[in-house]
Amino acid sequence: MTRAPEPEHFNTPIMDRATSVERHGAGRGSSHMIACAGWSAAIAAIVFAAAFLLAPQACEGGLEIYFWCGVAALTILLGLPFVLRTGQSLLARIAWALGLVAFGIGVWLGGLLAADMRIICRLF
Repeated sequence: MTRAPEPEHFNTPIMDRATSVERHGAGRGSSHMIACAGWSAAIAAIVFAAAFLLAPQACEGGLEIYFWCGVAALTILLGLPFVLRTGQSLLARIAWALGLVAFGIGVWLGGLLAADMRIICRLF
């Protein structure tokens, strides 16, 4: 009775075998994800703080400035996963970008409501 030949990796010493992480590259993007989360948290904190700084001048152009700050923040959040190369694939980066934009919209509107910014200054 003959035995089937053993696979080649059984004959190599254990120290020479590549681990699953080394072979498949898992975990490579985790530092990029942490950086992306850190930058997005910093941008969200700036937008949220801007709401409180601009709320007293809402009727004198503060609301318009806050609007454009939010637009700029959403634009940055949309591009952040692509710049920092977050995720292994394009689909993962698109998912990250859409998630960050949804997070940014929530912070933007949350800051608007938490700072009690006046939206309607004069009716007539």
